[in-house]
Amino acid sequence: MLHCQNCGKTAQLDDLFCGFCGTKLGGEPFGETQERLDLVAIQYRLAIIYLKKGDYRHAVEKFKKILQKEPNNIQVKELLTQTEQAIKKSQLREQVGS
Repeated sequence: MLHCQNCGKTAQLDDLFCGFCGTKLGGEPFGETQERLDLVAIQYRLAIIYLKKGDYRHAVEKFKKILQKEPNNIQVKELLTQTEQAIKKSQLREQVGS
């Protein structure tokens, strides 16, 4: 779950702007050139699709690729942390269920 840096309201995983105040989420803009923007935007969309499907490992891969291009992207850092935590919880459930 994301939170707007401006107003603190909760935002959806795939929101690029706060639905309450309109502030851009995620810190720095995605890219300086259109080519870079397209690549990062595609990777972000893929990561969100993987998340929604429960494919956390592929989502982590995409988030890490985005952070190579945009190391200060707060939104992606937050999503990466949450996804890694979900993987750990899933692994713990599997161990308990075994």
